[in-house]
Amino acid sequence: MARHWPTALILLLFLIGCGGHLPPPATADQSPLTGASVFNESMVGQTWCFQNGHGDANCIEIQSAPPNAACRGGHNLVMHFTKTQDRTYWALGVPQAELWFVLHQNPDGSWRSSASLINMPQGCPWCPPGPYIVSSDVFDAQPGMPLPYLIAPPDTLGVVQDGLFNETRVNYTSEPGLSFNCNIPSAAPLVGPKDGEYWRTDFYQSSVTTPVYSGPAIVSDQYEGICGHERWYFAPNLGLVKIESPYDGGEIKNDPMCDNWPVGDHILVNGAWTHDPNMTIERIH
Repeated sequence: MARHWPTALILLLFLIGCGGHLPPPATADQSPLTGASVFNESMVGQTWCFQNGHGDANCIEIQSAPPNAACRGGHNLVMHFTKTQDRTYWALGVPQAELWFVLHQNPDGSWRSSASLINMPQGCPWCPPGPYIVSSDVFDAQPGMPLPYLIAPPDTLGVVQDGLFNETRVNYTSEPGLSFNCNIPSAAPLVGPKDGEYWRTDFYQSSVTTPVYSGPAIVSDQYEGICGHERWYFAPNLGLVKIESPYDGGEIKNDPMCDNWPVGDHILVNGAWTHDPNMTIERIH
């Protein structure tokens, strides 16, 4: 969901228009999938382009991360989101919204978000006046709680097929500018079960149909805060192929208050978009 805002109103992704002929849809059997088969570091250097139901295009470039990005050693990579149309993902209604979404690999092979570098040169309806350009880190120090912000599935055969969820709380720290350096020590620690922002990820296997792939996929079903809800579909050997953004409830599923979320004269238009099935993006190459 991709994302991090100090206000937690946004999450992730955006892109450049892409052309070319569509490849024939890939196929796959119904064998159980592993996390490594649907998302891994060998995908660095690839560019994935998507289109929503209105024909708006966006792309994600998978990039290498600088050493120790966001103070995490080990394996890191970046999903760089760009877009040409205001209306599409990421950050619906925000012109030229751009995101460097940093992912860190956990010991079980899953990937969690560790930082977001957010560039909104024309600002956004819920931002302070002027350009909104910040770097936001996820604060992990939560004794006794699962790590927050799981995005891509673990590499454990069978676990995802049986269903797996991770429910926790998350806190952020941010600073002006775009930087992969960490500023985690400035974040307030989480001291209680209701501190920070709600986050839950459910992983399960399901079928998906897109222009580039039809077959089984692993779904990363993400719930954030009050109304944040996105489903990311990962396909074998291809990575992310589809994102649905119903925004129908985070901590409380199908929360009626999310019918008109977000609030505000301009954002109400975006709120209508988040509940529009045409805002679903599907991979076109």
